[in-house]
This record gives sequence, C-alpha cells and structure tokens, in this order.
Amino acid sequence: MWGVVELEPGIRDWYLSLEDTDAERVRFHIGRLAEFGLLLDEPHTRQLDGKLRELRFYLAADRRESPIGSRRAGGSFC
Repeated sequence: MWGVVELEPGIRDWYLSLEDTDAERVRFHIGRLAEFGLLLDEPHTRQLDGKLRELRFYLAADRRESPIGSRRAGGSFC
C-alpha cells in the first residue's frame, strides 16, 4: 500500500450521504489511490496544484470529482 487516504470534512459528509452502491464505488477508487498513490495518473487522477490531485470517477449517471492531495510520506487526502 502507498499510504493512507484522509477525507476532508466536506468530502466525508458527502461520502456518508451516498447510497450503499455509490459508497462502495467510492471505496473502490479510494482504495486504488491508497494502493498506487502518485502512480495512479490520468484519467483516474489529475494534478491540480503542487501535490494536490483530483480523484476522478463516475457515480450513477453523473460525473463526480473529488480533490485529492498527495503527500509522499503520509498518503493522501480527499
């Protein structure tokens, strides 16, 4: 595993509001980020600024994006 993924409070609230199917899909993508870290590149993540990355995935019919910050030693956060 590459590191730990920490959810920012706003992202955590959004995640907790999801239905089970969507929450499972989000866990899958966050798990991929935890496993591959900075090696998980486009189209799965996109560099924003410095070490801040955006995790990209689809839920239901809508495209959803979550900001991800990559920290080499500590993992990443949404």
